[in-house]
Parts: sequence; structure tokens; C-alpha cells
Amino acid sequence: MKVFRMDMDGSNFMQLTKGNADPSSSCSPDGKWVAYTSVQGGNYRILRVGINGGEPVQLTSKGFAGFPVISPDGKWIACLHASGPQNFADLGVLPASGGAIVKTFPISNFMNQWSAFHWTPDGRSITYLRLAGNVSNIWSQPLEGGPPKQWTDFKSDLIFNFAWSPDGRKLVLSRGVDNSDVVMIRNFR
Repeated sequence: MKVFRMDMDGSNFMQLTKGNADPSSSCSPDGKWVAYTSVQGGNYRILRVGINGGEPVQLTSKGFAGFPVISPDGKWIACLHASGPQNFADLGVLPASGGAIVKTFPISNFMNQWSAFHWTPDGRSITYLRLAGNVSNIWSQPLEGGPPKQWTDFKSDLIFNFAWSPDGRKLVLSRGVDNSDVVMIRNFR
């Protein structure tokens, strides 16, 4: 997995990352750089590269840090963070210029998927998917601290992805049931 970019008309297709496993990325609001997860030797790190390529800059170095999401003002990066290999339930926030995680929030029953959290348009909270049984709902964690707040109250199904409108007045989401079946095929030719 690598990160590529292209212009809206399909021209200027360019590979931005060169790692063996770069599974997720987030583009800065000004469109000038990309933060991405790089997996090297089982270590998850966040790197940054210019939108026209170049040498990447490593932003994190300790513990697990991956799946970056850049704040609306471009100053902060939210990510999944763990201080050790068994602690994958923290939301971390670090400066977009790199360095140590400056805020951490434990997230219980986090629905771990690449598109599972987003900044609110005002940049004051981070919203994420929380799983209870086979039902997911959207919760928000205020950056100023305090307990997380529940935004949706579905009683069934899973939310696969969600996004805020730029003005923060609307939330769009896709939800449904995740089915998996086992099928036996006989006499296949």
C-alpha cells in the first residue's frame, strides 16, 4: 500500500510514499502536504510529505501512532496512539510539525477501522465510532477534556463511515449490516 495523488482532472498522477505498507493518509486543509501512517518492522509511525513528493519527515517516534487525521486549521494531528503493543485504545493529538503526543484520551469500545474518526469542523472535538455489541454510534471527545459525548443513538446496525459538512451543521453517514457467509461449491469445473 502506498499513497498517490493526482489533479482533479486525472492528470499529474504521482506516488508520494515509498514504504512497503502505508495504509492511511490525510491531506492538509491547504492542500500542501499529507500525513500518513508508515508501518516498518511492525512499528506504526506517522510521517509527513509534501503534496509534490520529496523526502518524508517522521513526525512520531515512540510507541504506536497511526491513522492520522489533520485538524481543520492544519495545526494538529489526531491519531490512534498506544504507549505499548497491548494498549491500542487511545486517541492521541500531536502538533502537525511533529514531536510528542501532547494529549491522550482513552477510548472504550472503539470501532477500529481506518475511517473511524474525524475532527469536528470547528476543531474543538474529535468524533469517532464506538461499538456496543453489534451496534456502532458516533461519539465526540472534546479537546479541552471531560467525558466523551454520544452524538447518535442507533439501536441496530453498524456505521461504516461518516463525514461532517464544512459548516458543521450536517453529518452524513453510511450504515448497515456486515454480512459474511460461508458457501460450499461442489463439482466446480
